[in-house]
Amino acid sequence: MRDAELTTASLPTAALALIRRAADAQRSGATGVVVVRLTEEDRLGRTTGLLRFAHALGLRTILEVQGAAIERLVARRPELVAATVRATDAVVVESSRSAALVRDLSDGRLRVEIAAPSAPSAVRRLQRTLTTAA
Repeated sequence: MRDAELTTASLPTAALALIRRAADAQRSGATGVVVVRLTEEDRLGRTTGLLRFAHALGLRTILEVQGAAIERLVARRPELVAATVRATDAVVVESSRSAALVRDLSDGRLRVEIAAPSAPSAVRRLQRTLTTAA
């Protein structure tokens, strides 16, 4: 299957169940934010699909990029990386170079945070920001 032909049937069942649970919680008054981690080994189409699915359910999304993965992925699949970035509300990266690249791909519309590797504080801060903006 080509990445552009991604359907919810090709997404991991566990991920779909978690996103649906977050959407159900949001409908009952909680604010849902889905965090998706992108590593170099990930399939971009799957990541993009998860983000789009979460948005279709009305959830806010954060893309957490590990290392310089985004730089290498842009070199290989620039259109798909741009679609992935545009499918999220905020991005956490580990370097100013990655942050600049993400800002360029999103036309500057995204909130981008630079955080140390595996620093949950940046993700939590963005979650709070997105839940109060909802």
